[in-house]
Amino acid sequence: MSGVAVVALADVRRWDPTLLDSAARRLALARDRVLGAEPDLRAARPPAGWLGSAAEAAGREHAWIAERSRRAAAALTELGPALARAADTVADLHRDLARLEALAAAHGHRIDPDGTVTAPAPALPWLPADPLAAELTAAVADLLRRADELDATLAAALTAADDAPDQPRGDAPPAAPHPGAAPDRNTAWWASLTPAQQERVLRTDPGLVGDRDGIPAAARDEANRSRLDTETAGADAAIAATRTRLAALDAPTGPGFGGIDPAAARPALTDHLADLQDRRDALSTVADTLAADPTGRHLLLLDVEDVPRAAVAIGDATTADHVAVHAPGSTSTVADSLPALTHDLTLLRENALNQLALAGRPDATVAAVAWLGSETPGPDAALARFLDGLAATRPGGEPVVELTGRDHDLAPGTPRQHDTAATVAALPGSTP
Repeated sequence: MSGVAVVALADVRRWDPTLLDSAARRLALARDRVLGAEPDLRAARPPAGWLGSAAEAAGREHAWIAERSRRAAAALTELGPALARAADTVADLHRDLARLEALAAAHGHRIDPDGTVTAPAPALPWLPADPLAAELTAAVADLLRRADELDATLAAALTAADDAPDQPRGDAPPAAPHPGAAPDRNTAWWASLTPAQQERVLRTDPGLVGDRDGIPAAARDEANRSRLDTETAGADAAIAATRTRLAALDAPTGPGFGGIDPAAARPALTDHLADLQDRRDALSTVADTLAADPTGRHLLLLDVEDVPRAAVAIGDATTADHVAVHAPGSTSTVADSLPALTHDLTLLRENALNQLALAGRPDATVAAVAWLGSETPGPDAALARFLDGLAATRPGGEPVVELTGRDHDLAPGTPRQHDTAATVAALPGSTP
């Protein structure tokens, strides 16, 4: 930028920080509504059993709507804080301008609309010019520079939110199999997509593939990391909204205000807030676990709708020569157990790699997966599907998947086909 101010003092005076703050609040509410509609949008996908040209058109339309919803949520998430920061900056500019004008008036100076400072004539012609005029001129110039920067920054944020082009509706990928479809069907569907279609699904509808067994590990990781951000923002918004509703129950409106009995509503809202906080704690634990090794760990499962479930792999579970999956029992939760379990499996993987090197296979690769979220002791159908899904993604469909548990450990030299009905025991010292 040049040193010439584009914004005038008259513009700064007209700027209203309360309007900017109000707009920021409205955008935050709009963002929360868009994020809150995501489960309904997912549920509105055309059913897998619906076939034919009409079904394909409906699938393309749904994908197009989902993409626009994602873009709207992203734009609102960026613009809301930008407007809030702008409101704070404008308030600072108004405060600083008022201070400069008061200082000028106290010494007989005048700040003109164009930003120049007019000093009173010296009492005697030979007296030196008042240095305050130069100081005020420099301060006004700095204030206008800050106003220019704010104007440019906010304009760039608005332009960025409006610049992303709409994707054509006609190039949407084919509809995915039903969520309950066998993992090998999901694998075949993903392989049928072009790279551009795969990228579009990951960008516009990560929830479609993040928890879908049979999708390659790298794609699930990318989708679930995107979902992790969205789920965290949604949980924060839901917690804030629930706290607001609880606070409203304490407002002096009297029992039954708005048709709500505070005594009856409070227990349900309190329980709901506790569930939301459990969800938020699980999301934070997953984020911290991934941050401990951003490139070496993959998020293969993220489900916080009911009992939080997550699966974190150390290494690539699709391409590794050997894969160990450990799933402790129902008393082990994501929030309480994931960090320690991933640490233990990291050591287990390193030991396996050392053993492979000693066996003359230094180039062999190993992945270890922590799977948490069993709702009951014993065999878990969701875990069985997860194992089948890993096997389906591996080259040639080879199910080189092993379960680590109380009575056995990873034996990388002797991979075996997993038994999907097997009961998965815990690591030594854990509770199944």
